[in-house]
Amino acid sequence: MVRLRPLWPWSVVSTCMQGLTGRNIVVTGGAAGIGLATVQFLQSEGANVAVVDRDAAAAEAVGVPWARADLSDVHGWRQAIIENAEALGGIDGLVNNAAWVSGEATPLAEQDLDDLAATLGVNGAGILGATQAAAGLMSGPGAVVNVASLQGTNASPLLYQYGTAKAAVIHLTKSMALELAPRQIRVNAVAPAMTLTAAVQRGLSPERQAASIAAIPLGFAAEPEDIAGTIGFLLSDVARFITGQLIIADGGLSLTTARPHRGEIA
Repeated sequence: MVRLRPLWPWSVVSTCMQGLTGRNIVVTGGAAGIGLATVQFLQSEGANVAVVDRDAAAAEAVGVPWARADLSDVHGWRQAIIENAEALGGIDGLVNNAAWVSGEATPLAEQDLDDLAATLGVNGAGILGATQAAAGLMSGPGAVVNVASLQGTNASPLLYQYGTAKAAVIHLTKSMALELAPRQIRVNAVAPAMTLTAAVQRGLSPERQAASIAAIPLGFAAEPEDIAGTIGFLLSDVARFITGQLIIADGGLSLTTARPHRGEIA
């Protein structure tokens, strides 16, 4: 595991963000990684949290109300948001963290068009459906945070499907923010660079992780807790005048092109 700095427990870094105490917030993909860290951060700030995830055992282990759904089942996903809102007694916030990708990283000539269409359709419809459901149940000011990616703004070799899907998330964020603003529902997005979730630790070689970290001006990779704090900020009343924005959480990576080319790292 690559980790270059200690993490502070939430009990130490808790900021008492305005407007999170007592708020009801649903986190999709909340059973692991950035989603789980977000659940824990929101709980530390006094929010009531529920989870939607396809892994029922992991979701149940979080210890909050949960509903099982798969992002590829758009109608089931939407219904899971409604069930969680009912379990919480209402909904004030939504974190669209779950994502789904069909196929592998491949060159343009080998791209499977069905895989690309499925990836775009599932992720786009999943966020739209979840936000439709949540916004329809919000009776007062609310907030939605969509988890995008730096790869939705900057191209990465061979990652056509993931990058394009995350670019769509960014545009959906702006469109929904514009429409929902008159109802005082804010919609923003967070674009993390490489974040050291368990899945990333398993999927990237130590050499690739080290090379990626070496390119980050701050000198360390994000932990899930770093992104969770940014999500919490956007959900809170501290950010009440921010909507339709993309917050890039990348340690300064996008500030410069002086880095190893990812295609050269195994």
